[in-house]
Amino acid sequence: MTTNSCYEGQFGGTAKWIKENWKADSKVEYIRRKYESRNPRLAILGWDNAFGRALDQKEPRDYVKKVGVDFVGA
Repeated sequence: MTTNSCYEGQFGGTAKWIKENWKADSKVEYIRRKYESRNPRLAILGWDNAFGRALDQKEPRDYVKKVGVDFVGA
């Protein structure tokens, strides 16, 4: 049996991964090309329904800020 994390957890996990990999010598070629000396930025693209809005809550936004990622918006 497998389980998936909640939408909020996926949002937070993505922010953490981005922060950990946002560096000039990243293993991710796209990041190396786009890297700038600033916090990485993250936005949400989703449908205007319960599933799409589940990502955009206070707790995940607070966590994203805590790990040092700038939330652009939903």
